Amino acid sequence: MAAATMSVKRLYLYIFASLAYFCVAGFGIHLLTSAYYEKQKAESEQHLREQTALVRNKIETTIFKDVFAAESLATVVALNPELAIANWHTIAAKTLEQSQLVRNLGLAPNDTISHVFPLEGNQRAIGFNFKSSPEQYATVVKARQSKKVVIAGPLELVQGGQAIIARFPLFDDYPVNAHYWGTLSVVMDLATLYKQVGIKDTEHLHIALRGVNASGAEGQVFYGDASIFSNADSTATIQLPNGRWQLAARYSIPSNHGDNAQLLGAISIAAAIILYFSIAILVRAYHLTKTMSLQDELTKLANRRYIMQRLNALVNDPQQEKKFAIISIDLNEFKQVNDNFGHAVGDALLVHVARELETALRDADVVARLGGDEFLVLLYRINDPDTVAQIVEKVRRHIESTPLAHGDLFIYPSLSCGYSCHTEQTLDIEALLNEADKRMYSDKAQQK
Repeated sequence: MAAATMSVKRLYLYIFASLAYFCVAGFGIHLLTSAYYEKQKAESEQHLREQTALVRNKIETTIFKDVFAAESLATVVALNPELAIANWHTIAAKTLEQSQLVRNLGLAPNDTISHVFPLEGNQRAIGFNFKSSPEQYATVVKARQSKKVVIAGPLELVQGGQAIIARFPLFDDYPVNAHYWGTLSVVMDLATLYKQVGIKDTEHLHIALRGVNASGAEGQVFYGDASIFSNADSTATIQLPNGRWQLAARYSIPSNHGDNAQLLGAISIAAAIILYFSIAILVRAYHLTKTMSLQDELTKLANRRYIMQRLNALVNDPQQEKKFAIISIDLNEFKQVNDNFGHAVGDALLVHVARELETALRDADVVARLGGDEFLVLLYRINDPDTVAQIVEKVRRHIESTPLAHGDLFIYPSLSCGYSCHTEQTLDIEALLNEADKRMYSDKAQQK
């Protein structure tokens, strides 16, 4: 009965340990998958930030490169306008050859276009006076007043497409630059710029630009969705010659990060379950081994080792109550049962007696088989000899009145019993066992 109580306790312990394990494992898996997702998200955001920075750098580098190339042409014109006009086709072609974005070049003495390169497709620009277009003239005036190159646009071209225009103010009294001569306009194609810098939206990166006429954050949006500026993940300033644009980017985290985190979670759950069952098998094997070392194989009662451990604990542990008694039990004429009916019947009789002893005693009492046909009972919280004697007689009557039915056989067991009670004066377990055995053998002798 005590073993059954221990089994129930052990079951509750297993349930509690299992719940604790899965709670900890679940929390750990949650932390692992969350950390993995956040790491993947951070890496994606970092990659997208690097892409955004690369686009910004490419825009700056490409525009500045073409502006510097055109600046050489502006210097040549300013130093000798007549020579430049006379060799316009040659020097303009050289500038165009060194450029990536430039579609055409326009020379405007007194703010009226007189020369264009290439001329094909741009003939309508000849004779155009900037004063007739207030928007364009404003950038010409800005360049003249600042005496520096000014970026105009983006704007729609008459011949189609969008472009930005670098306006170079030209003065024919270099290096004083007090006498204004005219303007050199360098038209740079925006579609080519967007293609070269890779600004086009991808699945995960969306970019917008603003700052018409190089006016920075105060300027109008000319590329992308204007709403990106209101909830941008990052913004950056694009430096232009004597002006700036502003770039805004919005990131879309790849959806496969969540799928990967779920896959990692599923793998972790499977690993946790496998680990749980592995541990459970090991614990089960451990307990089986431990139980087998403390349990009689035939009757499943406690064995000699177990009950001796209990007796030693009772005697030596100061926390244990010292009030207990033991009963030594031996089957009478057990050898004759084996000889007359075989060992199988003898084993069945031992199992039968074991079960009936447990039935006759309290749940808290311990019944052990010491070996052969010898049994030992540990009675807790009892050390009165008269009470123990009554229990012995009760057990004897119950066992001897309950036969073993084995096929056609009915075998009535016969017991020899002896007992001893522990007191403060009898602390020696061996003495207790000897006293119980002495009474048991005396009882056996009286039954012959």
